[in-house]
Amino acid sequence: MQAEHGDDLDVIFIPGDMLGHAYPAYLPWFYDDETEEAKLEAIEEAMEEGKVHYPETLKVLSEVSAMFTKYFPNTLILPALGNNDTKWHYQPALTEHDQYYSFLFNEFFMKHPANRSLKSISDIKETVEKGGYYRIDLTDDLTVLSLNTLFYNDQAAFMMPAGIEQMEWLED
Repeated sequence: MQAEHGDDLDVIFIPGDMLGHAYPAYLPWFYDDETEEAKLEAIEEAMEEGKVHYPETLKVLSEVSAMFTKYFPNTLILPALGNNDTKWHYQPALTEHDQYYSFLFNEFFMKHPANRSLKSISDIKETVEKGGYYRIDLTDDLTVLSLNTLFYNDQAAFMMPAGIEQMEWLED
């Protein structure tokens, strides 16, 4: 695509699921009556048993970002999260919330020249780091919203406060 269009593209949308289906570890099955402590214990146990590919997940996300930066440095690259782009399949970032969303912001916005120069970069940083969502006004008449729908997945183990914050942000 880069050979055919060069740097002539205005924006590229990355729709999420940058990793293969179910590459991130599945969370242990949770029963509705389990306490949050029991759920967190099950998560830690899965991590100790080596059922988590989180370092590799971060590496793939970093490589995807680097490829877009290499071939399309002057094109806006707008990513969205998919259910395979986090530590746990179908889950928003749980125990690694702050580190994960900061990582995403740095990889897809700060390392990419076109994204880094956006006028609204500080607003984008705030919401991406809160929960992986953002707004970009491409023109006076065209706005892009990228929402993190993992917060509302019926397979999610926890309802995250960030999901509520995202809806409040959207209402504003």
